[in-house]
Amino acid sequence: MLYAMSPGELEIPISSTLDVSETKTDGKLFVERLQRQEEMRKKQEAGFTTKAMRDLERMKKTKVYSHTQLRISFPNGHSLSCRFLPSENILIVKEIVQSALLKKYMDEPFDLYLSPPRKVLSDDSTLSQEQLVPAAKIHVSWKNSKMVTDQHLINPNFYRGDSLSKTSYPGSKNVADELAAAEAQKRSSDGKVKKKLNEADMIARMMGKSKSMASKSNTGTSASSKSKPKWFK
Repeated sequence: MLYAMSPGELEIPISSTLDVSETKTDGKLFVERLQRQEEMRKKQEAGFTTKAMRDLERMKKTKVYSHTQLRISFPNGHSLSCRFLPSENILIVKEIVQSALLKKYMDEPFDLYLSPPRKVLSDDSTLSQEQLVPAAKIHVSWKNSKMVTDQHLINPNFYRGDSLSKTSYPGSKNVADELAAAEAQKRSSDGKVKKKLNEADMIARMMGKSKSMASKSNTGTSASSKSKPKWFK
């Protein structure tokens, strides 16, 4: 029952050999656990109880589970879902996590912890001792900071269908390179505009000069025509 899940994939597959009507979801198990803790707290606040009385009350309500369902979450959003025996220790969980990683990441050291509050799980503790029964979510903390930015850590064979291929991540670009390219493009476009303006200015000046020459010639012609006497035909 070891499965890998992409970010946003919440459902946990149920074995075909199990009766779906009798199988409780993780949500229901968590709600029942919270309700039991709340009832215990109210009883403790209602009156004084000895440690023996509290232990006896806890033993009466203790249920024996055949397995515990763990969801192991990675910093990149991916996660593993796996079933363990309540008597198995955290070291076994770590070994299962390592076996699901890509070969180049299997030797990378990491811790498993609960949150909130943050509590690093001891390798020698059992799942029952860490109160991870019947279901719990734990997190992976890489000791190598470079591992946090890696997106593909889990062996693709553990993903169901094409869930891994559907996952996409935004690409990154160097801001300095982007600004330099934009500045170069701006300079190039400004140069072209200035060149066009210079050519247009030259044409305008040439046209203006020709017009002024034409206006001078027209003025001279009109002045000469005005200088003729009225009686001259």
